[in-house]
Amino acid sequence: MSTYTYLAGVNLGGWLSQREVAQGLSGLDLEAHRSSFIMKEDIKRIAEWGFDHVRLPFDYELLEDEEAPFQYKEDGFAWIDRCLEWCHDSRLGVVLDFHRAPGQNYAPDAENPLLHDSNNRARYLAIWKELANRYKTISDGLVFELLNEVVDHTCHLYKNLIHDGLMVIRGIDLQRDVIVGGNQYNSVFALKELPLYDDPHVIYNFHFYEPIPFTHQRAYFSEDMQAYDTTVTYPGTFPELSSFLDKHPQYAAKNSSYVWTMNDREQMIRNLEEARLFLKYTGKRLYCGEYGVIHGTPQASKLAWLHDLTELLHNYGIGRAYWSYKEMDYGLVDLQGNVLDSDVIQAVVRRSR
Repeated sequence: MSTYTYLAGVNLGGWLSQREVAQGLSGLDLEAHRSSFIMKEDIKRIAEWGFDHVRLPFDYELLEDEEAPFQYKEDGFAWIDRCLEWCHDSRLGVVLDFHRAPGQNYAPDAENPLLHDSNNRARYLAIWKELANRYKTISDGLVFELLNEVVDHTCHLYKNLIHDGLMVIRGIDLQRDVIVGGNQYNSVFALKELPLYDDPHVIYNFHFYEPIPFTHQRAYFSEDMQAYDTTVTYPGTFPELSSFLDKHPQYAAKNSSYVWTMNDREQMIRNLEEARLFLKYTGKRLYCGEYGVIHGTPQASKLAWLHDLTELLHNYGIGRAYWSYKEMDYGLVDLQGNVLDSDVIQAVVRRSR
């Protein structure tokens, strides 16, 4: 039985993952960015706020170079080691999230080279073998997450990859909690497609940003939300979305389901129904590895959505990790570490006492 809990956590996005985005914000070289973006003082503050764990995303480039596959960089592992030490000192659990693997592609309707290329698959599995061996002596406070937000238009290949990754870890460590997630960016609606394992140390994962026109409104990284360019409130509706999709049919497949729905607590409950049914009929553990509302959203609406979601997840017994601690468009603090809104922190840190 773990002495750590994973009820209310926060992501450390942009530190050991998504370096292009984070460095673009900071303007620093890679080493300077990693040295300053997250420090021990940040981990202490996260614990003092009341969070019980962090989710630590990392990209494969942290551990190996594209030009030298299967050759691992000790300085990359040193950053993971540093975070584990800091979190241990603050009694925070760590979810080690493989955020981007070799060849990983997030395009929803294209081949994913991670899944279709045997060399990429071999590199992915070899990295997990290395991680499992290195951290097998850590008996508590560390959870492995096999892969972040897989996108597989075949709906089959990712299941093979997850299975193989789990078997690599189990060949070394039988007791490690391992998180597996579903297709289409860990969609809650894909939970029913996940293979179930006769393994008490497997935890199942989804991400929750529903509805996208609210949580991603005007997102610069989302072509359709940039074009929609509309303020969406919670509770509320999706203004002129039907006419927008009539004019932009290329975005209809992604957004048409929102046209006739409300953006309110009742709809949130309906969107979480797959998670509730998963818990009820499988008896497996479930975790929400990411959720959040983008900067620029009306503050009252953001707080209301966060309060409702954290309350529902708490009531269902689903642990969670907010996206994200620093910047990355959703952060709790800015680049200088200044708190952006203490009410948001209070909304997302809620957990059983």
